Amino acid sequence: MNRTKKIVGAAVLSFMGLAAVGMAGEGRGFGGGREGWHGGGRHGFGMGMRELNLTDDQKAQLKQIHEQQREAMKPLVEQHKALRDQIEQSLSSGKPDATRVGQLEIQLYNLRSQFRAQREKMQAAFENVLTPEQKAQFEKLKAERKQRFEERRQQRQERQQDDEKQ
Repeated sequence: MNRTKKIVGAAVLSFMGLAAVGMAGEGRGFGGGREGWHGGGRHGFGMGMRELNLTDDQKAQLKQIHEQQREAMKPLVEQHKALRDQIEQSLSSGKPDATRVGQLEIQLYNLRSQFRAQREKMQAAFENVLTPEQKAQFEKLKAERKQRFEERRQQRQERQQDDEKQ
């Protein structure tokens, strides 16, 4: 029974953690909507586009890469949504089958690997469009973004530690 609770608990946590990936299929998140990779300049490849001073030709190439990526991701997003729905259905059934939930979670894990591979493929295509100067600027922007992320992560950890002390 304890093992079953752990598996179901892990499934629930994983399910919740994958919500962001699932939002891609609903037009929110990477590439699906205006605030995606190119739109808002806040997520993924959209970050710092203005600072790169892209030519119109580069913008057109990147738009084409983005569209190809979106098409390549559609089946993965649909598969992800179907798996999430199956897990949710299983967990809400009253007596979830831990083995089935575990199998679905393994499928989701493998699917996340495919998402990462697609993202890396797009990243490489994106960087191939840039000039050496733009690549250097992009690397600088990525480093700055990573630093801000680490600072926020550290702040969250400190707040969490402070909360645990109280």
